[in-house]
Amino acid sequence: MINVPLDYLPMELVVEERLSSLLRAMLRRCRAALARQQWALAERYAANAKEAAQGGSDWPVGYALSLIHLADVYRSSLRLGRALEYNEEAQLTLDKQPGPKYYHNRAVANYALGLTHHALGNDTKAAEWYDRASDLFRRAARHWAWENAPDRQEQCEQALRWIESLNRSLEEWVDVLQEEPLCASIWIPIFQRNTGGEMEPRLFCLPATLRRRGGTLRIGGRTYHVLPPTVDPHEMEEERDLMIDFRVPYFAIEIGPDGAPDWLKELPIGWEEEEQKMWEKAVPRPGDVILVRGRCLGERGALEGVEVSGADFQGGRFIREEHGFRFIVERERIIGGRSEVERNALGQVVALLRPTSHPEEG
Repeated sequence: MINVPLDYLPMELVVEERLSSLLRAMLRRCRAALARQQWALAERYAANAKEAAQGGSDWPVGYALSLIHLADVYRSSLRLGRALEYNEEAQLTLDKQPGPKYYHNRAVANYALGLTHHALGNDTKAAEWYDRASDLFRRAARHWAWENAPDRQEQCEQALRWIESLNRSLEEWVDVLQEEPLCASIWIPIFQRNTGGEMEPRLFCLPATLRRRGGTLRIGGRTYHVLPPTVDPHEMEEERDLMIDFRVPYFAIEIGPDGAPDWLKELPIGWEEEEQKMWEKAVPRPGDVILVRGRCLGERGALEGVEVSGADFQGGRFIREEHGFRFIVERERIIGGRSEVERNALGQVVALLRPTSHPEEG
């Protein structure tokens, strides 16, 4: 399984200005439905676009772009066989289109095929298609520079940086994948704020079970302890393993030198003094990684949001005791975006990954 930020899904990178307004509308609705994780609706819009593009003025480019949308829907919903079939057909269709004006969409088709091979565990083929996509994106960037289209040129350059991080991830995680079966692993993006204030996404491999008691997790060259997102003084929550649900997307945020955003440091209202002291231990510090269950809409919005906790959002679980059952209230940390679209994509902080040798501790 591989989770890709919406900004970097192939469907978000395609050039569709030459398509009919009807086809553009259907593809736009497909993207909106996928952002809301409405798989069936997204599939229906993409399938309708595919049918509409056959034999009309949108053939063959509109047809191929519809296939790319369908493949994104299938890959995101774990139907990788169908995704591979449509990615291959889209790549073959666009590869026949001559001239610089088709470099961009040909690059997207190659990149999409690489993503599906990546999700299937075909690392060699994934790297091969990523390299082909990079070559075409470089050519497309030069074409857009000649056409004086800076936005498209920047899009190509961003795609090149992202593909470079995908290739690095394949190299960095080859030993991990030998120890952890692919079926028990998930690729998710991690966002790190750089010195310029921008977010640089990269990919890392997450095992199906995160062990909190004595367990560690490696990301790149660092090792992390897995902590709960909040510390309950009445429960040894650290000892409970975290099971990763492959049916929902995840992403992660690495806290930079400036520290965590204010909305991740706010103390929940109504907590007792003992709880407040325990909460301070769970406040993210520079170098920590926050694991979020939810769809990341894009790199620009990865740290834009608000947190809701305390009485506003409370869940819990039942535990068995000698004389019956007891309900334990669990405070949740919920991240929601500021815009109307982002508010529909709530994320839950499910773990805090702290380096085994923290920068502040030497």
